[in-house]
Amino acid sequence: MPQEEKTVVLQTDVRESLRTRLKLQAVRLGTTMSLLTEEILDEGLKKLEQQEVRK
Repeated sequence: MPQEEKTVVLQTDVRESLRTRLKLQAVRLGTTMSLLTEEILDEGLKKLEQQEVRK
């Protein structure tokens, strides 16, 4: 049985306007800011990692 990864707190300072945009998108998508942030970070990091492999 695969184990679920432990969830940890990641705190960061962002512009108020960015937080507002994130909140609006989370509401539109029917999700939480936390889950949306995790999805955005995961997708962004995958793109960066793919770019590193191509170099």
